[in-house]
Amino acid sequence: MEPDTKIIPKAGMITTPLVNTTDNTATFAYIIKVYNQPMQRNFTDAKGLVINDYQALLEKQWEESLKKKYPVVIDQKVLNDISK
Repeated sequence: MEPDTKIIPKAGMITTPLVNTTDNTATFAYIIKVYNQPMQRNFTDAKGLVINDYQALLEKQWEESLKKKYPVVIDQKVLNDISK
């Protein structure tokens, strides 16, 4: 199958497995349901997404505060010694 081929997903469809040659695993998708029209999410579906976005924001702010508090300084002498 060509990668540029457009396939219209249908319920019950299984995609062609893609084999990862590094670890010999395969990945595929089983289509359970197809939503043709965009729909508003209910609270349960949106809750996880909102929590995930908020956690990502908090982590980014935490990393920025750590970078300000503990700036990274590279010791050029040591770097040159280990790169030889």
